[in-house]
Parts: sequence; structure tokens; C-alpha cells
Amino acid sequence: MSSVLRRSLGAIGLLSLLAIAGLALAGTASAQTLQPRTRTNPMIRPTGSQSSGRAVQLSLNWSGYAVASDTRFRYVHSEFVQPAIKCNGERFSDMSQWVGLDGAFSNTVEQDGTNAYCGGPDHMTPIYSAWYEMFPAVSVPVFRVFAGDVIDASVVYKGGKFTTTITDVTSGKTASTTATCKECQRSSAEAIVERPVFCGDPACDRGVLAILPNFRTATFNSVSAAVDGARATSIKGFTKLPIDMYTPATPDKLLDQTGQLAQNGYSFDVFWERYGKPLDIQF
Repeated sequence: MSSVLRRSLGAIGLLSLLAIAGLALAGTASAQTLQPRTRTNPMIRPTGSQSSGRAVQLSLNWSGYAVASDTRFRYVHSEFVQPAIKCNGERFSDMSQWVGLDGAFSNTVEQDGTNAYCGGPDHMTPIYSAWYEMFPAVSVPVFRVFAGDVIDASVVYKGGKFTTTITDVTSGKTASTTATCKECQRSSAEAIVERPVFCGDPACDRGVLAILPNFRTATFNSVSAAVDGARATSIKGFTKLPIDMYTPATPDKLLDQTGQLAQNGYSFDVFWERYGKPLDIQF
């Protein structure tokens, strides 16, 4: 297993990596280091980018849906089957699938999900794990998962605290943690496929944006969100921001593409297109 650190970037604009004043974790689940650690930052979006013929944003590191509202979000949830990845033997191959609050328009992300990493001495061994994160704090891996497992992920805000709950429905394993965050705006909710950033040192002064391993199709089911004072509903009724992942070397060739939201608003697919190349990121 690689000894490098990882963190992920966020998708809208290269946002500064600011510390969260007053972030306090409580009830942290015991963590086992299952792969290099990551951070999931707000998304990186190139200014004015739009994929050909489709009203979506292009991002270097996110794909999926972000939603916005005039009222602050208090809840996001999805269920998905952990996709199997196919590794190509290259270093820095990694993908995450998660739900979260914030990140699309802010410098924090409160989130949980799974990670699929190409490990082993030849970088050909898929390694899967569940994690939670209060970015910019480093992600915390909590238990091993396997391709084909049914995963349930949610983030809830109540009484000034965020609670992330990640459950492997197949194995019965679950982990939950609660945190306070004075700076978190609750300005968006997301269901995202991401390629994280590998850090070469603990300070992570520079990073390498991961190669996107072949996951074929990542499906989000039962996607729902809620704002203050309202019940959870599908994301159909919110202001939606569909996102495709691209590579700057060939911006006309997507790394993956987000499918249309189902008619009922509760599900969508993300389709893998290509591995891409590692990309140096300066923080």
C-alpha cells in the first residue's frame, strides 16, 4: 500500500484550503488505516466551462449532482452499490463515491462515502473502504467494504451539529460521527463521484490529482435532500447543477459523464469514459 497521503479537492472554482475555526469532533468511530488518507475539498470548476451541447458544468475532480436552495440544507442521503474498479497498473489511481453538504459554493464539506483505490506493489489490487470527513480535516477510514456491497450514506444537521452515518447494508457494518462547525454554511447538497488528490508529504504543499480507475457505472439511488423546516424529498425540485469530469489536456474528452436524473428525481448514473492522466495541483 502506498505511503503517500491523499486528499480530495472540491469542484467549483479552486477554493482556498482554509481551516475551519471551531471544528470539534465528537464520538469519532475507531478508524483502521485501509488506504492512503484523503481530503475531499470543494470542487474545482474551470470558469465558464460547459460540456458540448449539454447544460452541465465541467470539473477536474467531481461528477454527479449538486443542488442549491434559498434555504439552508439540513440533510442529504443516498444508497448505492459499491462499483468494482479495474486498475491499469498506474500509480495514483483512486475514486470516491459520496454524499455531502457544502463544497459546491463554500470551503467546507461535511460528507461520507466509499473509496476505491488501486493498491499493491503493482497498483493492480482494488482496495475498498468506507470513510467520513469534515473537510478540511483529513478523511477517516472506518471499515473495509467490497465491490457489490450495498452502501447507505447520509449527513444530517440538527441542533448545531453535523452527523455523518455510513452503513454497509450487506455486511451490517456502520459508523457514525458527530461534529460542530461554526463556519459551515449548508449552502448545497451533493451526490458525487470524485478523483481525490494524493499528497506527497504530511504538509501536502503540492498534490497529484488521481487517475480515475475504470468503475464502468456508478449509480446513486434513493437520492434525497432536505432544507430547514421541510421534509426530505428527491433532488428534482431543487436548483440542480449536473457536473461532468474532464481532463484539461483534452477538454473535449470527458473522464466520465453524468446521466440524466430519473423522472422521479431519486436516481442517476455516472458513466466512466477514460482513465485520464495524473495532474499536478499546487495548493
